[in-house]
Amino acid sequence: MLLFSVIFSISVKAENNVIISSISTNGNDGDDEYHINDVIVETVDGVEMGFIVTCLSPKTVQFGGSKCQAFNLGSGINQETSGKVRIPSEVRGFQVTRIAGGAFFWCENVTEIEIPETIIEIEENAFYCCAGLKSLHIPASVEIIEGARTFWRLAEIESITVADENKYYSCPPGSNCLIENATGTLLLGCKNSVIPNSVRIIGPSSFSHQKGINSIDIPEGVNTIGDAAFYATGLRRVGLPNSLTTIESIAFGCCFSLNQVNLPQSLEYIGDGAFHNCILLGSIIIPAKVNYIEQDAFLYCPLKEIISLRPEPIEISDKAFVYDYDDDEVLDYRTQDNATLYVPIGSKEKYEHAAGWKLFKNIEEMDFSAINSVLKEKEDDEMYYNLSGLRLQSIPNKGLYIYNGKKLYAK
Repeated sequence: MLLFSVIFSISVKAENNVIISSISTNGNDGDDEYHINDVIVETVDGVEMGFIVTCLSPKTVQFGGSKCQAFNLGSGINQETSGKVRIPSEVRGFQVTRIAGGAFFWCENVTEIEIPETIIEIEENAFYCCAGLKSLHIPASVEIIEGARTFWRLAEIESITVADENKYYSCPPGSNCLIENATGTLLLGCKNSVIPNSVRIIGPSSFSHQKGINSIDIPEGVNTIGDAAFYATGLRRVGLPNSLTTIESIAFGCCFSLNQVNLPQSLEYIGDGAFHNCILLGSIIIPAKVNYIEQDAFLYCPLKEIISLRPEPIEISDKAFVYDYDDDEVLDYRTQDNATLYVPIGSKEKYEHAAGWKLFKNIEEMDFSAINSVLKEKEDDEMYYNLSGLRLQSIPNKGLYIYNGKKLYAK
């Protein structure tokens, strides 16, 4: 007996503007019409959307995915889509349980996204560069939000809410923040946010590109500020807690209005490009516990004064404090040539021979015991002090000084 089968692919345009693509059918096996990874395109409220079959029993699909791009969709929808987008809970008998990575990739004109109660997982980059999104609500069904760039460049976000019944994520009353409960990580904030005391990590990209943020206080208990957390925001002032140990890569990169940062004495790590392009930053004090300063940490910062409180210099990259460079050729203002590096008494020679630090032409020793005393004990004092701890009658015309327990810089 001769056994044979025929395997072929078809594309079908069905009623209600549904397209089923790349269906493999075996002439003898009697398979259903739908198969894993089939693409379904359907119009919902006038918006064409793409879905991919993820399971046949139970019948589930994800919203978006790279295979949907064959239908001129960015992933889940066309990138030119504007206004409100409602993700349906069901398509052709399939429950929608996942928002795929890149589903709303670069959909800058979408202002509101309605997520159904069937969504369990939101993949990395799902809302990447949704610059016009104004509000976001996370339903009770969501159990997983993945990745570091899921909320990258939500520049206009104003309202963040989470269903009270959600066991995995929350938005504490009055906070306007999306919090991952298990880790205490703030995943998304906005200009109206008040960071709760329960937060331990400011997550990657959580405030990125939000020009409406001018000032923010990070509460005690937070130990890490993640990659690009405040990248390209409008920050002029940030209050850092004494619990902070880690500032990761480009956390405050391109904060063009940030002119003064008080690094807490608890800080241990400053990541790659952490403050790059903070073009108004004129001075910085490196706390004594800092063990790592990565390359480009202060790239393009026109620093005039740098104070290192470490008696023993740590090894740093030659480019940690460079203002501008191109293929190793330093251009324009060179921090190591123009800034003054202040180090503890008895440490100058060590810094003159230490990697990275030895490039500074102006290294001076200073007694910092007075600084630590003033910073710890004078936080409620309305007087001004110099770096030797002497009380001043008025604000100095230039240089570093201490006011109300904060290190400030006068140009």
